[in-house]
Amino acid sequence: ITPQVLPKNINDFSGFIRKWAIGYVAKEAQDLVSFVGNNDYFIKISTGCLNSCSYCGVRYARGRVKSKPVQEVKDLFECGLAKGYNRFTLIGTDLGSYGMDQGTNLIALLKTLLKHSGNYKIRLPNINARWLIKMLPGFIDVVSTGRIEVIGSAVQSGSNQILTRMNRLHSVEDYKYAITELFKAFPDLKVRTNIIVGFPGETRADFRETIQLIKDIDFTYADVHRYAIRPGTIAAKMKDQVPSTVVKLRYCNVMKIFALKYLKRKYRNKWSTISKVKIKHGNLLPNIR
Repeated sequence: ITPQVLPKNINDFSGFIRKWAIGYVAKEAQDLVSFVGNNDYFIKISTGCLNSCSYCGVRYARGRVKSKPVQEVKDLFECGLAKGYNRFTLIGTDLGSYGMDQGTNLIALLKTLLKHSGNYKIRLPNINARWLIKMLPGFIDVVSTGRIEVIGSAVQSGSNQILTRMNRLHSVEDYKYAITELFKAFPDLKVRTNIIVGFPGETRADFRETIQLIKDIDFTYADVHRYAIRPGTIAAKMKDQVPSTVVKLRYCNVMKIFALKYLKRKYRNKWSTISKVKIKHGNLLPNIR
């Protein structure tokens, strides 16, 4: 998330997230249909997933992964190239599980697409961290070509205790290692992540670990969500729900940190001067709760 799209009033954040979520669902609702945007060529390569996150109801609605054949994706990619598009976004419920229902995987698909010459970039907006870590050598290979522009992989929390309760099947340490190696392979890579704050059982210590993770990794974009109960999920039955007032405060703190990181990156040459300016609405630095 970037300051350009942030609401001016902190109280408008919930409406902002709600509108964003509606747009996201609208894209997902197109199932296996590919489409074009203003400058992007979107290719839906799969739907469904193989994960079992304790807070998520998507797997109940979407079912297990259903992938388009590699040849069909390749044909769509070539169609986009022929029409003059040079930025392609592969979309799916979880790109990381692509092809596992057909005896192949995302790396094999990407290597097939990357055989094409030309000036183009590929975006991968939604890869579950477990697959990013498991297939890291393959991801390093494709990222090192310089043609993978964006990788999105939700870390969700900087606390291993919370990740276990979420049933995310990856550790903070493995995630940090994977992202670090990808940056080594292609320093200009843009990394997008998701953070959930206020998950049941999240303590101050857990939240501090999330803050530390955010400071340790130079995420380009981030989608921050306040935990919300989804009926029928395992997390909905957990007894130690975090009070909504605490969730809102943690959410605002994380948003402030990401906004500051973005500003520092954009105005790095002027940050020492900017940081001395009094902010009209008070201190931007967060108070941890």
